[in-house]
This record gives sequence, structure tokens and C-alpha cells, in this order.
Amino acid sequence: ASSSICLSWLRGGDDDSPPRSLRDELWGLCSRPLPVGSFGHCAAQLVRCQSLEEALRLGFRRYHGLLADFVPRLVVQGGVARVQLLRRGPPDAPLNPRLDYAQKAFLLFAFGLACWLVARRVPVRSVDYTEPAPRSDSSRVYQAPIRPHQPHVGLCFDARWLELPVVQSPQSLREFLA
Repeated sequence: ASSSICLSWLRGGDDDSPPRSLRDELWGLCSRPLPVGSFGHCAAQLVRCQSLEEALRLGFRRYHGLLADFVPRLVVQGGVARVQLLRRGPPDAPLNPRLDYAQKAFLLFAFGLACWLVARRVPVRSVDYTEPAPRSDSSRVYQAPIRPHQPHVGLCFDARWLELPVVQSPQSLREFLA
């Protein structure tokens, strides 16, 4: 339920939704606003990709310039694909709860969009959180174990899923964002 509310906000929601009132798709949690419409504009590019890997790489490159506080990355090694959200700034900086929440929200949006693009739920092996003891239902949402105390927020899955074709179209995107 919370993911559908979050996706509704990213789609623009109703006039009382936080992104319109804050002019920020990450609800003022980062040091710089994420412009309203970023999700839709990025998704419009991604439906033209051939594979999930191409879509993730393109989407993360697009957000690299939009996000001031963290950088989304896709790393593939040894048959495992890792989505990592690398914080910008000093590596020993204390945990910022607002930024941590923004990263987790972004991870959820990226995962949801990835699954929608290929019209399949991508099975997640594990989810990484930086905080010591996650206080959420994230394990149920991702259907995977949460690993606390990790250097980055992220998730991993079998790399073979990156080969899935993107099956959505500009028309299905219009319906999705409606």
C-alpha cells in the first residue's frame, strides 16, 4: 500500500500531494529538490530501452545529474546485479535520517519501475540498509532479507534478470502515469 501511495505521489497525485506543494519529488528530504516531473520524464526515456539493464543504466545516469546527495549505480559482478545508492560527501559523515529515508524511497521507486518495465517481479536476493536496525516492513515489500549496517543503501538480484526485454510502451506509460 505504501509503495502505491509513493508511486501516486511521483505520478503527480492530487493537488494536495507533497511533490506539488513542495515542488520536490523526494518531499524535501534532500539538500536540493528533485524537480516535479523527473520520474515521468525519465520513465519516458526508459520505455524505449531494449533491456532492463539498458533501462537501469540510462535511468541512473539521468538521476546522477538530478540528485545532489547520492548517486545511483548498477554494478554487475559474478552473476549478481547490485543497485547501490552511494552517498556524496565524506564517507564518515553521520547517518542523516532524512537522507536515509530519501534513499530508501528512491530504491523502492527504482525497483517498482524496473518491475513495471519488464512486467515481472524481479526476485531480490537481499536489501542493504545503512541504519543499524531497520524499523519497517521492507523485508515483506521486497520479499528478501534486509542487511543492516551496510556501507550503502541498495539491493541485489541475479544478473540474468537484466536481460529481460522492456515490454512497456509510451502508451502504457501514459496509462501508468494517469
